[in-house]
Amino acid sequence: MFLFQLYFAYFKLDCLLKKLPNSYGVDIRKSMLGRDPMSRVFVSANIAMMLVQYKKSIKNGELDQRDYDAIPANLLLCMKLIYFAALVIGWMLISMFVVGKFLGWL
Repeated sequence: MFLFQLYFAYFKLDCLLKKLPNSYGVDIRKSMLGRDPMSRVFVSANIAMMLVQYKKSIKNGELDQRDYDAIPANLLLCMKLIYFAALVIGWMLISMFVVGKFLGWL
């Protein structure tokens, strides 16, 4: 999952950012975008969260409706997969920490 996130962050994220020129939330997150892998994965996961919860993002003014409609379906599907992969990885890390604390490994 993490390799898929890295691939998307380095090869597809710039294409996605070009499709979202009018979105205020994307402009804010672009400032955090660096060359290192963690910042790119973090920004792609944040933008994926905006696209998965698009109704809330449009209502809050972070995402423009025209920008959302202009995103190709395959790119939107990749972003949803990125979001859910980030959720799965996060839950795995939290559960490993809890189990480690409970069993006395940490």
